[in-house]
Formats: sequence, structure tokens, C-alpha cells
Amino acid sequence: MSSPAAGGTAGGDFPNSSGQGAPNVAAMSATVGNDKRNDGEILRILEDLDRNGDGTIDVAELVGMLEGVTRTRRERRYLAYTVVIMFVFGLIMIGTIIGLTYAMLYSLKDTEVKGGIMYVKDSGGVVNDIIRTGSAEFGVENGAIVHRLVESSTTNTTGTAPGATTQDGALPVLRTAAYMGTPQGLNSEIDIEALLELKYLLINGTGRAQLGLMVQGVARVPQEGSVYGTVLHIVTAAGTITLDGTIVTFSTTIANIFAEAGFRVSSTRRALLGSYAVLGFFNTVKVRT
Repeated sequence: MSSPAAGGTAGGDFPNSSGQGAPNVAAMSATVGNDKRNDGEILRILEDLDRNGDGTIDVAELVGMLEGVTRTRRERRYLAYTVVIMFVFGLIMIGTIIGLTYAMLYSLKDTEVKGGIMYVKDSGGVVNDIIRTGSAEFGVENGAIVHRLVESSTTNTTGTAPGATTQDGALPVLRTAAYMGTPQGLNSEIDIEALLELKYLLINGTGRAQLGLMVQGVARVPQEGSVYGTVLHIVTAAGTITLDGTIVTFSTTIANIFAEAGFRVSSTRRALLGSYAVLGFFNTVKVRT
């Protein structure tokens, strides 16, 4: 290695173009201040700059170091730009995929709901007709409601499968029944509003004595000496039945019906004797608190 004074470099002069007077690595490391903590690091940096290992840093090696630093900074800047561009491109790709997926799912939908109404879309995606629904169990044929039942392998006692077609090939017509109503104990204290829902009257006596009547009308009539101050007149096709509390009286025209049904009738033929219960069948029953 050259001495620190060789070529006039001890004072820190730059080397000439021929390389004479280039700074010596050992000399430079020895003149970098007195901070011993930096000696090893500085020496390692200077040795890295001395690429040919001759112990002298010439102009070419110094310029190469500066170019490397500049190139590294430029590459880091380009790398940052590349990361930002890739991130934005990734966001665009994700948004595009989500949009295409939604558009595909929407185009494959056969129905669309608008204002709470479901519509059917045609092949072009245009909403045209309202969806019509039907019962899976019943259908209408020639104006009659019929069963939509498949023949069962299990037959009934007559040898006809449940739900099987009739002899002419038509499905059996659906049969309906009227709602009998909800039974409830009846007395003259029930409100007239609740009695408007009364459909049938059933009186059960001792043994097998029973009488059922269809109610055509009701009336509440004030009467002195009655249990609640009023009595209840129940109009039926057979005659009028009167309730005072739970006591049943009736017109003489209906007395024979009670007697023939097995009830005990008073000598005046206007009242029931013995034990009996009066039930009313209501369309709706008001809960009494």
C-alpha cells in the first residue's frame, strides 16, 4: 500500500486521471476521526470500494460507488412505483370480477320482484308477466275443484286406491264441509256481540237425550225477576228458546220435539226439567277476562 503522503493524498487531494495520488484505504481509515466505534464499519466500506484490492481507491472505483448508489435509489423508486401500480391493478381486477359475477347472476335470474310483486323475465331479460301460482294438491277442471293426487299402491276396503280417478277418467271432485264452530257453555249473560257469531245450539240431557238446532237470530229482552235482569231469546226454525241464566224455557210449539228427544218437559210444556247442559257453537269465541 502507498503511504499517506504518496502522491499528495495525505491532505485529502483527489487523485489525477492516471490514478497517481489515489487515497490509500489504510491511510483514510486511520484519518477518519477518533471514534473507535466507527473504525470497523468505515474500514469495511472502504475495502468494499477498493474493488481491485490494491489498497488504493481510484477515480473509477469512486465513480462506480456513486453510480451504484444512484442506481440503487432509482431502482427503489421504480420498485415503489411498480408496487403502487400492481396494487391499483389488483383492486381494479377484484372490482371487475365482482361486477361480472353480479351481472352474470342477475342475467341468469328468471324472476324479479318489483313493489312486492314477482315477475317472470323473458329470454331478453325484460320483465313481462306476473308469476301465477297454483295449488299442488287441488286444481280446477271444468269449473270444479278436483284433487291432484297420484294413485297409491295401498287400496282401501272397496279396492279403489285413495285419490284414484273415477270410471270416466276424471279426478274426484273436492267435497267441502261447513265449519261447525267452537262449542262453549251458553247462558243469558253472554254479550249480544258474541251471540251474533252463534251458529248452532246443542242441548244435552240425561242419558242419550240431545237436541241440536240451527240459530236464526238472537234477542235480549228485559224481564223482571230474571237472574240477570234480562232473558235471551234464541230464534230457531223449530221455535223460540228462552234462556234465563241457564234455565231453558220455550214455546209450546217446540215442546213435542223436546219430549220426543227424551227430555223431561214440565206440565206446562214450556220448561225443561232435570239435568241438562246448553252449548253454543260460535264462529269465533271472545275470550272473557
